[in-house]
Amino acid sequence: MPAEFNAADAEPSSTEYSIAWVAYALQATGAFGFLLGPLVGLVISYVRRDVAGAGYLASHHRWLIRTVWWTALGYLACLAVIFFGAWPIISEIFREAIRTGGQAQEFSFGIAW
Repeated sequence: MPAEFNAADAEPSSTEYSIAWVAYALQATGAFGFLLGPLVGLVISYVRRDVAGAGYLASHHRWLIRTVWWTALGYLACLAVIFFGAWPIISEIFREAIRTGGQAQEFSFGIAW
């Protein structure tokens, strides 16, 4: 064993590999629109990131945690862009509906280019 051996160099157990695979699989369900899977994977990663026998898999759990939070931030940014980008159009529709007495059948919307 080299003199500079540390715990991160230790070979993780097969249980640690299985837990990491489960965390990755649960995170992947988020790509299909599921919310519960990534949240459970996030909890698993938070619990397993500092386990002594995890070895280099602890860095994988830290990466999964960062990925979840950056993805959530990206989703929120996209929602903000969609909302604030669509708000002028939505408000114009409401203003026109109020101006015409709320008669949606006779309402038309046009953009002056």
